Amino acid sequence: MSSLSSLYWPPRQGLHTLQKLPIPLFASVMGWGGLTLVWLAAEAHWQLTPWVSPLLLLISCLILLKIMLALFLKWRYAPQHLLEEFHHPIRISFFPAISIGLMLLAGPVGHYFPNLAVSMWWLGAIVHVGLTLYVLSSWMHHGRSQMIHATPAWFIPVVGNLIAPVAGVNYAPIEVCWFFFAVGLFFWPILKVLIFNRVMFHHPLPEQLMPTLFILLAPPTVAWIAWLKLQNLPIGADLDAFSHILFGFACFMALLLLSQVRYFMQLSFAFSWWAYSFPSAAFSVALFHYADYSGYALFSLLGTLGLTFTTLMVVYLSYKTSKALMQAPATPPAS
Repeated sequence: MSSLSSLYWPPRQGLHTLQKLPIPLFASVMGWGGLTLVWLAAEAHWQLTPWVSPLLLLISCLILLKIMLALFLKWRYAPQHLLEEFHHPIRISFFPAISIGLMLLAGPVGHYFPNLAVSMWWLGAIVHVGLTLYVLSSWMHHGRSQMIHATPAWFIPVVGNLIAPVAGVNYAPIEVCWFFFAVGLFFWPILKVLIFNRVMFHHPLPEQLMPTLFILLAPPTVAWIAWLKLQNLPIGADLDAFSHILFGFACFMALLLLSQVRYFMQLSFAFSWWAYSFPSAAFSVALFHYADYSGYALFSLLGTLGLTFTTLMVVYLSYKTSKALMQAPATPPAS
């Protein structure tokens, strides 16, 4: 646990290292939060006593608090550097990972502290709306964005809107949840076309951003989970046509990404590797849910494989991240 305890906070380095805080590390909150949800889904599916998920929830909340504190201190002691990253056409997309983390963790936190969970969700939702509006406005009016800036990281604000109803159905009026779902569902295909246009007809993604291709798996997967929550379908109920469409497309995207494994295996470690974590976690949750609704043992097996893969990956990424920050905090891997 020593590497986890110092995760994203280099020991004995002082506040000057905050200027080098890698913005893609914000996605680690989504990775750990997603892993917590996978274990919750697995424990419910296999009817196990929950003891792993509470531990993961604690770690996820600690990481979220550390990153929020680091962001505050960076704003306090290195505001110019923070503003530069906030106005960067690619890195700006990683800032909403914090508001996503708040909404993501509000669900499991609600099992233990309902009032705190409500506050977390509303804070995350309000902040995320503001960040989404800012990002879209910067694309529309500031004239800085070019096709070379189009990366799958642009999906992060959109995915956040789709995540909101997953826990929001328990904390907010249903109309608010439908609002978030509508925003995410509308902008997802638009951005998908832009991303495929970039990778097919323009400059290829740089190596350090290749892992962000995994984010393509997140929108259909999260949209499917959110759709089930909005419909309030009991386990065993028949899924409608739109549910099957979303889940089918998520499965296809998973197969497409699996076919690219040979390319991902050749990449050197970068903090952007955290982009692997949340989509894998979300898809594993979807597999367990689909097994619950369909009764097919195959999806139960696939969900278990996804759980194993996601757990090992998040632990490995945490180790590599902590090692990189402690050994060379001033010159971290490319992000």
